[in-house]
Amino acid sequence: MLRMRRKHSSQRLALAPLDSLGREIQKVLELIKPIRELDGFAYDGYCGAASEAYLHLAGGRDAGLKVMRKANGDGSNHWWLHGAAGVIDLTLSPADRRKLKAGTVKGFAYEDGEGAMFRTGYKRPSQRASAIIELVKQQRLAS
Repeated sequence: MLRMRRKHSSQRLALAPLDSLGREIQKVLELIKPIRELDGFAYDGYCGAASEAYLHLAGGRDAGLKVMRKANGDGSNHWWLHGAAGVIDLTLSPADRRKLKAGTVKGFAYEDGEGAMFRTGYKRPSQRASAIIELVKQQRLAS
């Protein structure tokens, strides 16, 4: 089981490379037509459902991923996964990742997050995550 220690805020956690499953989920999010705010990342608002869908599609408990959450200042939460390759944040499009790398936008303080779990745990995905999972499976059949 992956364990995270609380890090000093100056130690930034690295983003994992966007893998094929992450790209499949983001392709589905494009079909859903996310509402984009001018100052937000491409898939803001889908962090929880997308992370939960990724967790279930990756194998659930056996995937070796830790669910993470951090409260935003507006009462909402940001959700992501942490694995051996680093932080899996599905709200970041490839363009967002390039901006982060170039330093033109500020990154999220993943190191300040805490371990969490989705409401339905490992047993079954939520309705929003289930919809994403079903669309990923349909996309796989179509290709």
